[in-house]
Amino acid sequence: GQTEDHPELLKYSCKVECRVRPVSPAKIWSPKTAEPEECSDGRNNSTGSDSDAQRQSLLVLLSRPILALEFSSLRMHVDAPKIVAPHPKKKEVRYSSST
Repeated sequence: GQTEDHPELLKYSCKVECRVRPVSPAKIWSPKTAEPEECSDGRNNSTGSDSDAQRQSLLVLLSRPILALEFSSLRMHVDAPKIVAPHPKKKEVRYSSST
């Protein structure tokens, strides 16, 4: 919804059934961090933002797990969308001519 083809606000209903059980967390090791290699054009092969994003991802993955769950036998049923709020129609502007 809220696109040019479907301007109304839509609501979807989804029912999910599955089996959930606690499991041991996956073991993740940090790769050895090497200094950025210099490319033939004199630039580093990784940008700062890419390096920072990768470092942040590793910190999350290497943090102590709170809970690990396994999901199996997943079944999902999605109903047709329902219009929540119709798109406000454009008001026509009429001009009166005075003679």
